[in-house]
Amino acid sequence: MANLWRILLAIFFIGGLASCGENPKKKDLIKDEIIYHIFQRSFFDSNGDEHGDLLGIEQKLDYLQQLGVSSILLTPLYESVYYHNYYSSDFQKIDSTYGTMDDYLSLIKQVHKRGMKLYMDMETQYVTQDHPWYKESYGNPSSRYSNYILYDDKEQLSPSSIVFNLHDLLGYDGQRRKITTVNLLNKEVIKYNKELFTYWLDPNKDGHFEDGVDGFRLDHM
Repeated sequence: MANLWRILLAIFFIGGLASCGENPKKKDLIKDEIIYHIFQRSFFDSNGDEHGDLLGIEQKLDYLQQLGVSSILLTPLYESVYYHNYYSSDFQKIDSTYGTMDDYLSLIKQVHKRGMKLYMDMETQYVTQDHPWYKESYGNPSSRYSNYILYDDKEQLSPSSIVFNLHDLLGYDGQRRKITTVNLLNKEVIKYNKELFTYWLDPNKDGHFEDGVDGFRLDHM
């Protein structure tokens, strides 16, 4: 199962590279790629709410291209209580402070129009107590999500720690949230991840990738 997971991730990443019509075997193309890592919350604020956003990135594409940037890597876009958007409460929602799905699609269009690429940071191995998998399985062994989360006890009252024996972290709103590890070997979790990654590669599901992300950074890979 672990090998299947690695193969799936490799397919996703290579598929993302192929989305721009480039041959990933051409080492000179990959070698010449200059990636600019954007922490979008502090990059550029387009609407004055003191949060960097997707429209702000779009407005700075000419500037980035002038620097010689050929690809952009974003920190996570999905909903989270943390300022860096790691440790998600919903992998399928864009943080509203960054904008909307339309803003995202507009950014993708403008990136590709310039011959650039966009990569997305994905971290689906952890969830917070606000995520449905955690909420519905905690203390409930009969939950349909029981095998989505790693627990250290049969009663499912002791979710497994994340790195360095951490069980919670301070959230962006000043409150502590519990965090735990997802069971990445669960067939249903693998299916969910495959569908999630495929969605970002081809949001409108038309089989063409010009409206999708070009690849992923897989956190803790």
